[in-house]
Amino acid sequence: MGPLLALALGILGSATDASHPAAAAPMSPATLVVTAVPNPAEASATAAYLEQVGPMIVAGGGTEIRKLRTVEVVHGHPAQLVLVADFPSTSAITDLFSSEAYRALVPTRDASFTELTILVTSPPGQP
Repeated sequence: MGPLLALALGILGSATDASHPAAAAPMSPATLVVTAVPNPAEASATAAYLEQVGPMIVAGGGTEIRKLRTVEVVHGHPAQLVLVADFPSTSAITDLFSSEAYRALVPTRDASFTELTILVTSPPGQP
């Protein structure tokens, strides 16, 4: 299992833990990018997840949150929803996904989407 998948599943330790790779990295801006295909059979779970995760993103330092819908897919797998949020660092994002509060949402998250990609990104040349 890759580290981003492990992060998305909420099983990595906290970024404040000295053994966490992000703990040694200098602070640099990071962006959370999420693409998702909601599960039509679980609309209420999807609504519950989105209602709870938004405030968590803000509390974790996320700003400039943009919720988008896909208009057209030029190439690749279609995602119906896209979320982009800026954070002060990659560790702020990893802390969010490793928190107890987020881990409690994982079963709801997993029921809510048929496809979900969670990416922690940073500008080229930065950690």
